[in-house]
This record gives sequence, structure tokens and C-alpha cells, in this order.
Amino acid sequence: MTPEQNAHVKTLATREEIFDHVEKHLKSQGYRSLLPGGDITGRCAYRGEEGRMCAVGCLIGDDEYTSVMEGLAVEELSPPGPRPVTLPDRLLPHVSMLKALQYFHDNSGNWSPHKGLSIRGIERIQDLRRLCLTDSK
Repeated sequence: MTPEQNAHVKTLATREEIFDHVEKHLKSQGYRSLLPGGDITGRCAYRGEEGRMCAVGCLIGDDEYTSVMEGLAVEELSPPGPRPVTLPDRLLPHVSMLKALQYFHDNSGNWSPHKGLSIRGIERIQDLRRLCLTDSK
């Protein structure tokens, strides 16, 4: 993440700003973010190989990220209860939407085997946009 990107993600506050950022990130990145060996295991990563970031990882600043997050679902990074690490406070009100975006990212059926979102993935992200942004009104 560049210093500019790092500063920008910390300004995202509304559901729409967050969703727009994630959608743009996933479309431009064109691939899921996987742990090393992820092509075989299918294990997604907040921060993966080749500088890739998942739907939630792209919202976490470099100074907020820790490898302890890997292997934990987004809801495991939010209170209540003791956690080894938590999401930045600005993201906590949006955990339900982040969970949906994380599931979208992690589902291999949403991705083309070559690059980019599959036709199904494009349809699903449009549906997810309607659900996530209409739900908050």
C-alpha cells in the first residue's frame, strides 16, 4: 500500500465509501488475495502474495495490519470478548457488511480463472451493493 493509499483508507467512514473502495479495489486487483500456497489450499489472506489484499485487507492501514489477523474471519476481529487483535475502530460499525464482502472475496466462483471477476461475480457484487447499501437506510 502506498503512503497515499494508507492515508486514504483511514478516511473511509460511511458504508457507501467503504463499499465503493472495496469494489474498486477488487475489480482493479483482478485476483483473490491468497496465502502462500493458496492456489492449492484456497486459503485467502488479508495481505497475500504479490501485494494483494482481500476485501477487508484493503481497508486496513499498513500500521494497523498484523499477521495475527491471518486465518481469522472478520467477525473474529471484532468485540465482544477478548481478541488477540481487533479491526480499527472506524470499521467496527460495519462488520456485517465487511463479513459479506469477505465472503464474496473468498468465494472462488466469483473469480475468472484468468483474471477478474467472473460473470457470476459481477452479478453478485451488484446484488451485494443493493443489499448492503439499502439495508442501512
